[in-house]
Amino acid sequence: MIRNTLTNNSGEEFSYVSAGPIETGIPTFIFFHATGFNGQTYWQLIDGLTKKFQESINFISIDQRGHGLSTAETKPEELEDWSIYVQDALEITDKLDGPLYCAGHSMGSIVAAKLASLRQDKVKKLIMLEPVLYSPFECFKYKLMRNLGRRNKVELVELAANRRSKFNNQKEIIDSYFGRGVFSTWDKSSVEDYVIGGTRQISEEEVELSCAPLWESRTFRASDMDSWPYLRKLSIPGYILCGDILSTFTPSAREAINNLNGDWHIDVFPEATHSLPMEQIDTLIDRIYQFMSK
Repeated sequence: MIRNTLTNNSGEEFSYVSAGPIETGIPTFIFFHATGFNGQTYWQLIDGLTKKFQESINFISIDQRGHGLSTAETKPEELEDWSIYVQDALEITDKLDGPLYCAGHSMGSIVAAKLASLRQDKVKKLIMLEPVLYSPFECFKYKLMRNLGRRNKVELVELAANRRSKFNNQKEIIDSYFGRGVFSTWDKSSVEDYVIGGTRQISEEEVELSCAPLWESRTFRASDMDSWPYLRKLSIPGYILCGDILSTFTPSAREAINNLNGDWHIDVFPEATHSLPMEQIDTLIDRIYQFMSK
């Protein structure tokens, strides 16, 4: 694994991990992580796909603004939606040569979908893992509640805002997280990738999570509910993989996707949760390989 950076139009640097330098003359697969996570969290998936395609495609997993080891400026008080993430994605990928495959998990899959919709001349296929996607009617209800000032009631917003951010070292974080909470279904190497890719040393005796609790909280709070106009315009193949336990891709949203006129495929994993990319790594590598190879 190597780490390098890409820039947006303002010259801000966005860190990413890959198996090697980005090669010209071949397609690039870019992966966008979930809120609070980072690109390295998905290293096992990225590494597996790189090997599966025998390095014929550049596979990169990027740290979005305010996450991982990216250094782009954050202004939590101004974050009202996910448009800044989409704009970063557009500016970064516009600088990449050749065709793209866009993929992401949770919030990152919405960023990937909007990027794909806006750059269909460049993006070949879209892969969404456990997207934060509700039906058009559910989105309407959510936006209504938000307009009534109720959006702060979302549990994830409060949990993120109160999250401990400083520890003695990375091992303390790994030991604290492994087997607990959202990490309860992850293997230890995935937790280690998450911690190593998402912390910075702030003194000889202390490390902190690089995604600040306030930025993570505001990102949850700013959840986009305007994805459907983008999805309706997609003419490229789209593949959605989701769990069936506390999934953020609701049954009514699945039905709405099936009613679209585009080229959509859905796979549901009955025993999986929102942490599908960490729970079904080998299976996802095979399924994504099959979809991309068609």
